[in-house]
Amino acid sequence: MSSASGRLGIIALALALGAGAYAAEQMRRSPKLVAISPLQISNETNYPATLYGEDLDEEFTLILEGPGGKKIEIPTTPIDRRHLGVIIPAGLPVAMERARDKFTVRLLDEEMEPVPGETSVMVSNDA
Repeated sequence: MSSASGRLGIIALALALGAGAYAAEQMRRSPKLVAISPLQISNETNYPATLYGEDLDEEFTLILEGPGGKKIEIPTTPIDRRHLGVIIPAGLPVAMERARDKFTVRLLDEEMEPVPGETSVMVSNDA
């Protein structure tokens, strides 16, 4: 085997090992939603919120589900591996006769698949 073909073989092996390590890391990643802050917001104004969890270093879609089952999708912004930022829009639907309602909080990944974990946020009817 010539010196050039030997070097090419070593480079190919290094690339294969690197690709395998990357694939293994991707398989180990398992995003998870743990909490949201603040725990209570108003439906009168837009609210910045932070989502807490594990392996949240990419864009996700926040799903807010109110008592009537209506779902609202909101894009998130990664902050670091444990935090996502989101702006919850004004006008979340809370029944007129209620002072506040509990909304379920979930995440969807880039393929719109559910991420493990769930939390909730109370929405005050100030609108």
